[in-house]
Amino acid sequence: MFVLLSACASDDDKKDTGSNEIDVKKEIAFQDFKATIDKVKVYEKDGAYLIDLPVKWLNLTEDKKMLMQVTGMDVEQSGEILDEANNAWLSNEGEARIENASRGEWTADLTYELQNNNDPVKVTFVPLSGEESESITINIE
Repeated sequence: MFVLLSACASDDDKKDTGSNEIDVKKEIAFQDFKATIDKVKVYEKDGAYLIDLPVKWLNLTEDKKMLMQVTGMDVEQSGEILDEANNAWLSNEGEARIENASRGEWTADLTYELQNNNDPVKVTFVPLSGEESESITINIE
């Protein structure tokens, strides 16, 4: 398994925007898809800390596919799997269920509720092709 680390946004970014936008700029490639996380946003809403996690993915198969047909994805913080906040995986109209053409690129806008706004977030892609999982770790502090 590969773990990639990203840099944190500066304290000035946190003060100016009321949220923390973090440049990640990491890509992971598998047999059936390529996933890229360019930037995430950490913020507080209604007393909960959230992370917006847009995952740009390229469908490398010869057929139309949904993100959920090529990979599972675990998002965790402090060893705990985070709860999805926008039903991208569960709703029939969710972002992870939108078909992507062969060789097409789509960004699935995912949101998760954080346990806190300090500990790193680990995003693990579990390809359904049977390949080994790979992770991206995002420092949100």
